Amino acid sequence: MLALCKSVAEVKLFGYLDFTSWQVNKDGYFFLIRENKSEFFELLEKTGFFEFHETNTSKNSVYQHQVSKFLASGYKIYGRGYYARKGEVEIHHLDSNQQNNDPRNLRYVSPGLNYFIARSLRFPYTGEISNCITETREEAKEMLLLSLKRTLNYRGRELTQEQLDFLLKLRLEQAQSILNEWYRADNKYNNIVNIKVEQFSLTTTRETLLAKTKTNESPIFL
Repeated sequence: MLALCKSVAEVKLFGYLDFTSWQVNKDGYFFLIRENKSEFFELLEKTGFFEFHETNTSKNSVYQHQVSKFLASGYKIYGRGYYARKGEVEIHHLDSNQQNNDPRNLRYVSPGLNYFIARSLRFPYTGEISNCITETREEAKEMLLLSLKRTLNYRGRELTQEQLDFLLKLRLEQAQSILNEWYRADNKYNNIVNIKVEQFSLTTTRETLLAKTKTNESPIFL
């Protein structure tokens, strides 16, 4: 573990958040290719990053959020023998801003929970929809609440605190209701729950939402 910590420290000193070398893909995520920072990739290999992220078999590119989270805490999980296998672990952005890769904004979650929260917040989900949330119901609710708070604070800068509190209460109640149904279905993804999640994600436009919060009127869901 001592050698692993040393390797991680070397990568951090290299300056992995140098934005001049990172590019943005079609989904808005920062990524880096080996030919632009070969020395960085060599240091990253020593940390076990590519072994931890098993799906990255080519080792020719990396996502910034994966690197940021791994260097902050993921390497400790790797040191205990765990891996971020496809279909088991994804990285969730708490404030729904995929370019905010501060490790404090990132959480390792199950793909099912990542999907559920993304759609609950009206954001597209670019991964493969999972059939299971591995977190307990309480853990899932806590992550949902934290994500709603962070996202509303980030996206709702023009709203008053009263409007933010109203929106948080409204969306939390409705999202938790669907989440409870997910768990009642033995925590298995099915078409009925999926339809409700997708319908919940199709809220009114931002302008209509803002207008309705001013009168404390519940937004209409399609």
